[in-house]
Amino acid sequence: MDTFPQTGKKDRRLIPPRQWIVVGLIALFVLNSFLADLWPAKNIYFLIFHKVDGLLTMELPINAAMRYSAGHTENSSDCLPYVFLLKSIHICIPGRLAVLRVASLLSALVALIFLFRVSKALFGWTTAVIFLFLLVTSPVYLEGMRSFGFIPFTAALAAISIDLLFSTLGRRKTIPRIVWLAGCSFLIFSGYAVGRLAVIFPLAVYGLYWRENWRKLMLYVGVLVMLVLVLDLALGDLRFDIKDWFTVGGEWMNNRSQQPLPSRNLPWVLKNTGALFDYIFQQGRTHFREPVFDNEVAQSRIFNSVYTPFFLAGLIFCLVRRKRNQVILLLWCGFFVLLMIPSSELAMRRLIFALPPLYLLIAIGLWGSYQFLNRLARLKLGRKILLTASLLFLLATGGYDLREFFFTVSRPICNYTSDQLKTVAEYIEKHADGVSEIIIDGHPVMLPLTWGNPFFDPRIVRTETARKIKYEFDKDLTLREQIERAEKEGTGALFLYPFFPGFDSRRELPAELKALAANPPPGVTVSRVPGVEMWGVIVEDRGFRIPSAANRSYRYALPVQEQRIVVSSEYSWDNCHRHLLDGRAETYWKIAPPEVGKPAWVFFDLGSGGARAVRSLAARPRADRPEEFFHHATLRGSQDGQNWENVSRLVQEDLPRTGGWIYWDFDNEIVYRFYKLEIEDGYAGREKNFISLAELKLGK
Repeated sequence: MDTFPQTGKKDRRLIPPRQWIVVGLIALFVLNSFLADLWPAKNIYFLIFHKVDGLLTMELPINAAMRYSAGHTENSSDCLPYVFLLKSIHICIPGRLAVLRVASLLSALVALIFLFRVSKALFGWTTAVIFLFLLVTSPVYLEGMRSFGFIPFTAALAAISIDLLFSTLGRRKTIPRIVWLAGCSFLIFSGYAVGRLAVIFPLAVYGLYWRENWRKLMLYVGVLVMLVLVLDLALGDLRFDIKDWFTVGGEWMNNRSQQPLPSRNLPWVLKNTGALFDYIFQQGRTHFREPVFDNEVAQSRIFNSVYTPFFLAGLIFCLVRRKRNQVILLLWCGFFVLLMIPSSELAMRRLIFALPPLYLLIAIGLWGSYQFLNRLARLKLGRKILLTASLLFLLATGGYDLREFFFTVSRPICNYTSDQLKTVAEYIEKHADGVSEIIIDGHPVMLPLTWGNPFFDPRIVRTETARKIKYEFDKDLTLREQIERAEKEGTGALFLYPFFPGFDSRRELPAELKALAANPPPGVTVSRVPGVEMWGVIVEDRGFRIPSAANRSYRYALPVQEQRIVVSSEYSWDNCHRHLLDGRAETYWKIAPPEVGKPAWVFFDLGSGGARAVRSLAARPRADRPEEFFHHATLRGSQDGQNWENVSRLVQEDLPRTGGWIYWDFDNEIVYRFYKLEIEDGYAGREKNFISLAELKLGK
């Protein structure tokens, strides 16, 4: 059996000049990141801020329940160690965007250092330097690791875990390292969902070399389980939910679908297999920018096409040689790539965790190709020419990739000036008080106008204003239909319609806006934002208001039921408000981790013509965890959504044992348009918290 390289011993061959090469490459990463921020609007890569709380993370409360977050891209504000990091930085740096950027850069630096350690231990210093060069010049890796949100933070934790894991192989005294490895894995529990593969990866590595590592495997699993059990018992707030953790809020098992698992995942497997082939062989991929939503894998590429032959060379080399370090690399690569195949999309943000092993294969191919050609060059002059040509090849390719980064990837599409962005922020704040909602076109290129706007700080835009911002995704509604719906709801809305070069959004819209401005309906004001190609349409409220939720960023409307609901918070998009009315027992609404232990609520708007006297209420607990149901609650009614009157006190005397319906009947003769179920507590944990609810109905 091959002996695994020892990472703990000091490499005496690493002389100061070599150290400066490593430091210089990492400094290049930092410099490029700062230079990219010279664009007035900050690019919102990976769509992190389509959730309101993303930009407000450092201003939000924190609690221990955040150790278990949903792990979606919009759940960065639920990640306990990440939020703790942001709050620590926020003590010294007041700006929201600056705090988010510094946190990402620190995470990226940690990831680069530990990935360099891993690659050097596996394949030597030269391959590690080439690998580091590929990382810091990759447009996708550079923008992905400097992007806002907890993806870079989770990637850093994954890099530390992999370094700790590899350093335990071939060693005897490894207990402290394995304990640290388990602790790092536990922190990943609240990180980005794809990073959770780093928690399972040690099981695969130790299992591959079972005979010599079975004790390490048992210790790793034992420490990890002990951390979960002890903290759950000590904190007494909630229990670890393996279903939500493993399915990533419904990603692989997809709570939204009623299809059986194989028939649901087969189309994903077929689509992602083709996408992976295209990624590797650069078929139909012309640039690095990640498109959005259903088409987000259409054109992105994971590395420059000139590296493809070297990737294949490195892959073939490892498959043929199959020494321990090469097998470990293949396992690392396959684990973070192949396990993404059954998921809903092989998006670039998910492949960030697979890029290091893929780039390491390229580095092996580059170094191996150079060594092979160097042996063929018998003359000293020929070897010098080969070395010079190789360096020029890397520098030229890296330079081209950095050009792509600065002018394609990091450059926001909106391209507004600083003065225009400030005007947008001031306009939003000026008109925020008179409306319940601020509604922006849901296309992601609009996000830099808010979450990428450096003036979206407390000095201009208040937290209460930011919570009102929603994104409208219903593209079938015309401008007139949107306004008519807002008028009917009567809760007040500010619609924002930005236009800028390079994005052709609704060609008919400018003409509609001009016609509307010339003859606006009663209660509707149309104005153009001064100095900006942007229009605002204000629909005045009629005394009705909708409360702002803790982490709501989508405009929730349920036209089929002819009622709208708003909830105090949501665990994830797959455990959200809509499951309360979908008629399915297996789906459920779950509150966000930061809100555990606080009162929760469900707000009903029955519409301007749907007001009625409610005399009963029915609810279903979550079938597999009925103890997460509520214990004490109060149903209140309101005519305007602001002034509330008690309708009935609701008490569930006994802990539910199943997911069956529970009914309450009460006397009420008063007709209300708005109802609000205020939940005080539940049955979960020692603290008796409310966590989830499967179905909810208001009776007549």
